[in-house]
Amino acid sequence: MWNPKIVVKQEWKQIAGPTVQLSSATVESPTFTAPDVAEPVELTFRQTVHGGLVSEPREVTVRVAPGATADTQPSIIVAAPATEVRLTIDPEAVAKVKDQPAWAALADPQLWLAAAGQIFFTLSVGFGIILNYASYLRKDDDVVLSGLTATSTNEFCEVCLGGMITIPAAFLFLSAADLTPEVLKSGFQLGFMALPAVFAKMPMGNLFGGLWFFMLFAAAITSSLSMLQPAIAFLEEGFGMGRRLSVTCLSMLTATGGLLVVYFSKDLIALDVLDFWVGTVCIFVLATMQVLVVGWAFGVKRAQEESARGAAFKVPRVFWFLIKYVAPVYLLVIFIAWCYQNVPAYISNVANLNSEDRGTVLLMLAFIFVLLIFFGMLVHLAGKNWKAQGRLAHADREPQI
Repeated sequence: MWNPKIVVKQEWKQIAGPTVQLSSATVESPTFTAPDVAEPVELTFRQTVHGGLVSEPREVTVRVAPGATADTQPSIIVAAPATEVRLTIDPEAVAKVKDQPAWAALADPQLWLAAAGQIFFTLSVGFGIILNYASYLRKDDDVVLSGLTATSTNEFCEVCLGGMITIPAAFLFLSAADLTPEVLKSGFQLGFMALPAVFAKMPMGNLFGGLWFFMLFAAAITSSLSMLQPAIAFLEEGFGMGRRLSVTCLSMLTATGGLLVVYFSKDLIALDVLDFWVGTVCIFVLATMQVLVVGWAFGVKRAQEESARGAAFKVPRVFWFLIKYVAPVYLLVIFIAWCYQNVPAYISNVANLNSEDRGTVLLMLAFIFVLLIFFGMLVHLAGKNWKAQGRLAHADREPQI
């Protein structure tokens, strides 16, 4: 992984031959005056390129001979006596030093926030999907084995197979100029800009590009249906709406958000704002709340008993300790650190945008805020309806299927 933030340093040292004075021992290309000799001699220098956790040494030999014609080769330089000789840095050594993991990025809370948000999103945790579908299960259904199967298969396909395919393809068919910071920081630009560039440069690119966008479309449709079902069930059960009316209301709301994104499609700014704040931050916050509810409100002991009903095997005790103590602390620390370190920078970046882009960002943030208030009011009204119907007092009863 090419890390542009690695600071590369050079160090030159003479280890053999008549002693000469280098112009500098810490620059890329130091110079010295070849000794005035009557017989051929060789001078050996050790060049060390280091940066981060990597160090690359290399030896360079300078052959000084009377009447020699100046010549520079990768590991040997030929020079005449009393002439100026320039040593050059090895570009391969620099590449090896640059090609190392950006360990400093692990200190960025936004990296951990995005990683957690991606895991929550891909596992449908944090925005009601799993809770909604779990409500249709009987008490004795095995949720432990099915949960383990779903999470293991999903992460294997997403991380292992996805990484083995997309990462090598990107580095085989894209140059560093194609992978700009703007592209790398945006998942949508990776999918709609970087990968199409890969397909354009690879054999049978049109075929693979068509298959890619077809699978992306199919994944988007199925994911949308999955995410809309909890909202449909909420409108049906919370307000007594029929299936057709609830789908119509939800379609109108979804179309409003979709049209806003389409209208403000320049540079994918609106899409990025909604994706980050809804698909990462909001899901992260809601998943943190769910962990706190399970670990402290519902209770680990009760959750352990419920998960053991009809299970082929029990959840190891260490996971309950992680759920109650480690996960909440981990998630809260990440979120607080992210707010402290990244929110001021985000506000500053938005303020420095041109008026049009800044207006788009602010409009999307206002839209998200209004939706949160609106959904909060709906949940409150639905809760009052359920309480009046006496349904909250029987929340643990087995659903009739």
